[in-house]
Amino acid sequence: MTFASLTIQLLNGLASSSSLFLVAAGLTLIFGVTRIVNFAHGSLYMLGAYLAYSAAGALADTLGRGPLAFWCAVLGAAAIVAVIGALMEALLLNRIWPNSPVNRRYRALDLDYSVRQEVEQPAGAMLMVRRAIWYELGGFDEGFFPLWFEDVDFCRRAIDRGYRWYYVPHGIAKHTGAHSIPHLTVEMRLIYWYRSLLRYSARHFAPGGFRVVCFAVVTGSLLRMILESALEWSLKPMAAYGTVVRLASRCLICGWGDKR
Repeated sequence: MTFASLTIQLLNGLASSSSLFLVAAGLTLIFGVTRIVNFAHGSLYMLGAYLAYSAAGALADTLGRGPLAFWCAVLGAAAIVAVIGALMEALLLNRIWPNSPVNRRYRALDLDYSVRQEVEQPAGAMLMVRRAIWYELGGFDEGFFPLWFEDVDFCRRAIDRGYRWYYVPHGIAKHTGAHSIPHLTVEMRLIYWYRSLLRYSARHFAPGGFRVVCFAVVTGSLLRMILESALEWSLKPMAAYGTVVRLASRCLICGWGDKR
């Protein structure tokens, strides 16, 4: 065996192992977040590979046989499979297994809103807390700038100190909000929201769980960047999600830092 043939075999082995790693990483991500073994994961991966192969051949006639046609086909196939997966969950899985404990707990479908009960982290709710506890916890963390996840983080820190939150249906408040959000562009809202999500995950998740969140943000943002840019026929989503991907990628490799 010549050195050239050995090099080709090594590259083929790396390519095959990379494909297996992507499949395993996706399966691990789904199981780690939902505790559900997704047996359809491999089928969706093969569907994406078939779509990418077919699209690459079709695009080669117009874009030429080069990296541009290949990457357009791969990214397009990934976006199509993502849409198919979302439709399968919404139209198929939730109908076949409506009593899924993961889905019901995430959407709080079993919560009786007519009785007082203990809750975990009521996001966007009217919170009433004793002044002493507020000062003990240091109030909202201003690092969640300009907004998002600061209330959830505060609830989590209170629970970690041994306090409990209760939903009280008789306490009613009228929210006349949406006064700050309109001053932010849609693109900046995406950047701030994902930045706060990563900050919260870095603070309250284990290092491995935080990396899983970073990986999910990177992959999800890439898919949304393609879809929204195509639907809106604009480069603004690409710029916004590009910033999110860079931030999540740095966190995935280096972790969260104070400068972020």
